[in-house]
Amino acid sequence: MMNGKTKQYQEPPQEPSHPTPRITPEMIERTFVVLENKGIIYYSEGGVYVPTAKGWQLLMKTGVVREEINAYGNLKISATNKLSMKVTKGSDVDDATIGVMANKSSADLSAEFKHALKEGKDFTVIIEVEGERMDLSGYGSPALKLNDINYITLNKTDFIDGKTVLIMSDKAAGDLVREFVEKLKNPNSKIKFIFEGK
Repeated sequence: MMNGKTKQYQEPPQEPSHPTPRITPEMIERTFVVLENKGIIYYSEGGVYVPTAKGWQLLMKTGVVREEINAYGNLKISATNKLSMKVTKGSDVDDATIGVMANKSSADLSAEFKHALKEGKDFTVIIEVEGERMDLSGYGSPALKLNDINYITLNKTDFIDGKTVLIMSDKAAGDLVREFVEKLKNPNSKIKFIFEGK
């Protein structure tokens, strides 16, 4: 009972594929009480439950996954490839490479992040170097393998191999602003890649 009125319980429109507990108004009330005791919601004078500041912070974090990768610049970086960009744990450089000596490959990504990638979520990638920033976007895919021990690649196409982390990216290495690429050529530059998916 909330606000002096009992709400009518209705069965869900479709039967679940496996047995689930029957949800009653009393169960919902008890849940609200627990959340209120934890300081996540409060009962307002208007007769509704409202999230507290703590509750809003938790809501904002829900569903967002994040992974950070660190790498370094290299004098040989040209970043001219029009179809992909690549980060390597090693020091080898080709026309798609934008960072070397990375701390992670596709196989090293967290289990939570891999799960989000395979759900096909859309991702934003922030690349930071020497106080400058470039943003791009792309998509995960259920077909991702995420098992390469040396590389991470982002592809503008739907091509997938063990290195691929994102497909259908809106930028490849060749799309980066040339002044930004010059900063990537500095071997002392620390490059940060921040992946965020919703």
